[in-house]
Amino acid sequence: MKIRCEDGIVRNFIIAHCDGEPCDGKSSVSGNWGSSCSECGEIFGFHDTKVLKPQWRKHKCQLKGCN
Repeated sequence: MKIRCEDGIVRNFIIAHCDGEPCDGKSSVSGNWGSSCSECGEIFGFHDTKVLKPQWRKHKCQLKGCN
């Protein structure tokens, strides 16, 4: 999902994925991964997009070479 962050840069974020299990924020089964920034890899965990979008908008990549 692409989101325009507060610094004006559009970043791509990966939405949480669970292999055959509902993503409820409590899952610890291997094969599951939380939402993350596809630019720098920062993980935001398992949350609904209503929770994630404000976090994503405030995100700034910390790695050199990222936007």
